[in-house]
Amino acid sequence: MNYSQYGVEDLVQDEFFRRWVTVGDAEACAYWENWMKFHPKRANMVEEARLIVLRYDFKKDQLNEVELYELTEKVLNAINTEGKQARWHSRSNVRSVAAAIVLIISAAGVYFLLNYPDTVTLTTNGGQIKEILLPDSTWITLNGNSHLEYRADWSLHEDREVWLEGEAFFRVNRLTSQQPLKFVVHTQSLDIEVLGTTFNVNTRPKATKVMLTEGKVKLKLPVREHLYLQPGDLVTYSEKEITTKRVNPDSYTAWKEKQLKLDNSPLAEVAQIIEDTYAVEVHLASKDLSKIAVSGTLPSDNLDILLQAMTVSLDLRIRQEGQVITIQRR
Repeated sequence: MNYSQYGVEDLVQDEFFRRWVTVGDAEACAYWENWMKFHPKRANMVEEARLIVLRYDFKKDQLNEVELYELTEKVLNAINTEGKQARWHSRSNVRSVAAAIVLIISAAGVYFLLNYPDTVTLTTNGGQIKEILLPDSTWITLNGNSHLEYRADWSLHEDREVWLEGEAFFRVNRLTSQQPLKFVVHTQSLDIEVLGTTFNVNTRPKATKVMLTEGKVKLKLPVREHLYLQPGDLVTYSEKEITTKRVNPDSYTAWKEKQLKLDNSPLAEVAQIIEDTYAVEVHLASKDLSKIAVSGTLPSDNLDILLQAMTVSLDLRIRQEGQVITIQRR
């Protein structure tokens, strides 16, 4: 497909493009990441189409041609984050964009366009992994059972902010204007401030973990001076304590490759990972099970396969009833 000849309305109608924006599967993400590298001058056009798909996924109401024309003009002006006049001026071009918008309408109602949300919200189900490209070309891999938000009026001329619940891996694009632009990840317990780097954040209920793979980040903590991380540092923060240790980054980012890499990890810790990632409850039948050391690489893209692998490798009996998993000795 020769996307270099596409306009905004063409991209909005394209199934493969919409799949990248709304689903974020590996094939579509890999293709569009590579395409953007070779067509940097088309970034603004791609971003406008992406925002249309993200913001205006709703069902067509019964509008006449004049109403649809006026509504589409408002959409295009709203998308322009710089406050400049939208570049479509002819009625024929506006009509083609309007037709493209209509194709992606779902159930929220056409008047949602005039009151588009202040934030863009992205979520994953248990076991699902989603690739996300932000307007500044930062890539985020969102782990299962996680939630990410950022402002809809994202600007490339001021500090960038996202809000995370769950787990995500960030590959932050370094931007500069008159001074370097910060990228801030807000979690319930702390903020992570970076310029350009790659790192993993896990904000599961018991503690927040930040692991740096490349570059440098600053943790803004509520109870002490800021912490600066170096590659390979893992900081675990909870209400009770703050710990820092050196780790193998691969073990903490293997989930992106749909793997669970363990190195003498207690079974209780593995059970917690399963709960956090798949939104299930895991019960250990006896306390002595929690101390069993688990090492090796297990598949994590399918919960049933993961449990089967644990059953065989650890010689355990694992039973699942609905959202409750029970682990016991044979």
